[in-house]
Amino acid sequence: MSLSTLSPTAAQVDPYGVYLGKGEKTDGSKNQNGKFKDQLMQELGSAVYFMIPQGAGALYEISLPGICYSLRYPWHVRGDDFSISTGTYGTVGLNISNLGSYFMLQLPLLTEVNLGRGSTLQNPRNLGVSAGLGPELTTLSGLNITQVNLTYSLALRFRLAGRPVYLRYGSSIGTIGRGDYQVYSLSLGNSFF
Repeated sequence: MSLSTLSPTAAQVDPYGVYLGKGEKTDGSKNQNGKFKDQLMQELGSAVYFMIPQGAGALYEISLPGICYSLRYPWHVRGDDFSISTGTYGTVGLNISNLGSYFMLQLPLLTEVNLGRGSTLQNPRNLGVSAGLGPELTTLSGLNITQVNLTYSLALRFRLAGRPVYLRYGSSIGTIGRGDYQVYSLSLGNSFF
C-alpha cells in the first residue's frame, strides 16, 4: 500500500480544508437546478418590536415581544459567497398588561443581498451578512392600526457554540399611503442551515 492511496487528492479537499468523500461538492451554488423547496432557507427566533408614532418621541412607544419566522429563496447566486434572495420574516407579537392588550402581525417582503454564511443552504462559512429592502404590512389590534411601510433589514449570521445563529435589525423608513407609526425590531434566533 502506497502513501498516495491514503491521502486525499486536491479534488477531495474543499477551499476551507474539509475532506470530502467521493462525489461530494463544496459549491452548492452550482447546483441550483434542484427542487424549489430544497433551496428554501428558514430561521426561527424571538423578537422585540417597537412602534413609535411619528413625531411623538419614545415616550409614546408601544413595545411587543414576538416570535419571528423567516423564509427566503436565493434566486440569483454568484460563486460561493454571494446571492440575492427574496423572502419574509413574518412576526406575531403579543403584549398583555394593565395598560391594555395588543396583538401584532407583521409581514415584510424583502429582497436581500447575502454575503458569506446564508448566501445558500450549502455555504460552509462561519460568518455572513445580509441587507434587504421592501414593503411591510403591520397590523396592531387594540389600537386598530394597519399600515404598509417601506422597511430595511440588516442581519448577521454566525456560529455560537457550534450552533447556527442569526441577529437581525429591522426599521421602517416611512409609510406607504396612510400610516403614522415607525416600526423597529430586533430579533435573535436559530438558522436551519
